[in-house]
Amino acid sequence: EVDVRLHDGIMAMQRGAFDEALTIFTEVVEMAPDFAEGYNKRATAYYLMQEYEQSIRDCDQTIALNPAHFGALSGAGLCFLGLRNLPKALDYFERAIAVNPNMAQIQRYIEDIKKFLRDQST
Repeated sequence: EVDVRLHDGIMAMQRGAFDEALTIFTEVVEMAPDFAEGYNKRATAYYLMQEYEQSIRDCDQTIALNPAHFGALSGAGLCFLGLRNLPKALDYFERAIAVNPNMAQIQRYIEDIKKFLRDQST
């Protein structure tokens, strides 16, 4: 049942029905509170709605349940980027790359943020 609802939420998100997706992913989280992917998918829906604080909370819950979840680590970094909090974005991006070094876009974000922060301090 959890997998079916997770799939329903993914389909809703792909259709752009973000409110419906949030409702479904919240059901998933309530049905299986130790299932990291329920929080991760809800975080994705919040991110797509530019609700970055809520997304970060769900990313952090995903990471608490699965510390090696590089998608949640990079997702939280993207949220902090959206909030213009570059030091926090950098922290999450570096943690994501430590788990999965094969994310070229995240590596570029790290390089760009480091360069920007260096340039700001001179």
